[in-house]
Amino acid sequence: MRKITIKEVKKWVNSFPINDWSKKPTQLEMRRITYFCNHGTNSRLPENISSKNDLMYSREKTLAEKYLKYQGLTESIRRIIREVIREGKWING
Repeated sequence: MRKITIKEVKKWVNSFPINDWSKKPTQLEMRRITYFCNHGTNSRLPENISSKNDLMYSREKTLAEKYLKYQGLTESIRRIIREVIREGKWING
């Protein structure tokens, strides 16, 4: 599995409708989300990005889980499209 970058998470977060999220995550929160995506939601944050108790990061952990679910869906769609193109089913004839 490849490493997820902050830039990818930021692009995904910016696609949210404004009504659903009253506050967009800050840069530090996006770093935490990326860390949880790459290391799992049960992992402990390093000191340079943790400022609270680990139990307090429920929002970041939830967003990390949602991002991984979104990433899995997009990968499966890409896989299906590649398969269709390889088999030539998209050509009428």
